[in-house]
Amino acid sequence: MDAREILGRKGYMLRLTLPIFLSYLMNMAVNTIDQMMVGNYSQTAVASIGNANQISSILMMFFSVLNLASVILISQFKGAGDNRKEQVIYILAVLCNVIVSVFIGLICIFLGRPIFRFMQVQEGAVLDGAVQYLRITGGTVIFQAMVMAFTSFLKSNSMMTMPLLVTALVNVINILGNWVLIYGVGPFPELGVRGAALATAISRGTGAILLGIIFRVKLGKLNWKLLRPFPFSDLKHMIKIGGPSAGESISYNISQLVIMIMINTMGLVAVNSKIYVQSVVTFSYMLSFAIGEATMVVTGYMLGNKQHDDANRRVMRSLTTAVCTTVTISTLLWIFSRTVIGLFMGSTNDPEALLLKDDILALCKQIMLLEIVLEIGRSTSLVVIKALQTAGDVNFPVITTITSSWLVAVLLSYILGVVCGLGLTGVWIAMACDEFLRGIIFITRWRKGGWRKLDLVSGS
Repeated sequence: MDAREILGRKGYMLRLTLPIFLSYLMNMAVNTIDQMMVGNYSQTAVASIGNANQISSILMMFFSVLNLASVILISQFKGAGDNRKEQVIYILAVLCNVIVSVFIGLICIFLGRPIFRFMQVQEGAVLDGAVQYLRITGGTVIFQAMVMAFTSFLKSNSMMTMPLLVTALVNVINILGNWVLIYGVGPFPELGVRGAALATAISRGTGAILLGIIFRVKLGKLNWKLLRPFPFSDLKHMIKIGGPSAGESISYNISQLVIMIMINTMGLVAVNSKIYVQSVVTFSYMLSFAIGEATMVVTGYMLGNKQHDDANRRVMRSLTTAVCTTVTISTLLWIFSRTVIGLFMGSTNDPEALLLKDDILALCKQIMLLEIVLEIGRSTSLVVIKALQTAGDVNFPVITTITSSWLVAVLLSYILGVVCGLGLTGVWIAMACDEFLRGIIFITRWRKGGWRKLDLVSGS
């Protein structure tokens, strides 16, 4: 479909944003159910999977090197009407995702235990569970790589509905798999953490197959002949765009890993409170994330067609919507935090477990209040970073994020959380300062308008 035809549609932003948001909503819903199921099984299992997911989130960022670049380049090439270049990007993205996923899988299988020990994960059941979970989900990460790649391709072509339907089916499979494999239903044994990991792997594999079929039907067969001669210049272009953009996410997630190491030294209450709050607050910013993703596609079409003023207006409207929505949701989550967090933790009659639950709920209430301030900065960053990256301003977000996440989030977390003894509350104050500072910097950068001089279609 021609980019001008897409932009001419009435309500095109809503058409793009809503399916992305619903897809994230379903993912968050299934993650919530995962946490509830695992929380009912064991608090030790919660800590194991939480630590494993901290590693997984970092490793998954490597796929964004190509998938983010794919969305940016495909949308701009569509805006410029260059179909051949668009086809080359599809092939390069698939090829490189496969290579990267094999490398990441080997790391997860063979290096999980030393990584978790470096993270100060508690020896025994927590460490063993984290290793098991990472080996299974990381060893099959190629499925998720293909899910991300094909979703990016369809998203770049404004085909949001089919990935949404696949996400719904995958989530149902994951929930059923958790129910059967975690607790042991019928002929299946009770596998606990391993069951949760297997359910995740099976659901991701199903999603990868279905999205591959949809891509073939909707957008055609991949033309591997375009790799002869190998398009090194196009690969270099992708890495030039995706490398710094992924570097921003990778640096942020590594800083979060270091912060998690600090939290692991604060005890099980702090660790599980962090995991529960992190799961809940995702609902605060997922609409901002969806708005940012849709804005990236639309802005790419506009910039490819040299509509700079329209792109600027689109970003400003998206930013206003994202901030207002996020603040409203995060405020409601704080008001009802004890009820919401309590859903994750399940029920118990054990006195020791009840005391642990009360401590976690009290700490989560404090953290959720700080989240309101944190989400103002985060929603701003989510929208404006996507716009800057789409325009080709990829280096500045990396430099800013690396500097702020380490000098503000990590360093201040250590000072407030460890040295001053504020614990998880001090860590959250530091992270709020980091997000708010970066939000101010990025919106200032966009308003200066240097991105107007960049041109990704011609490679300048």
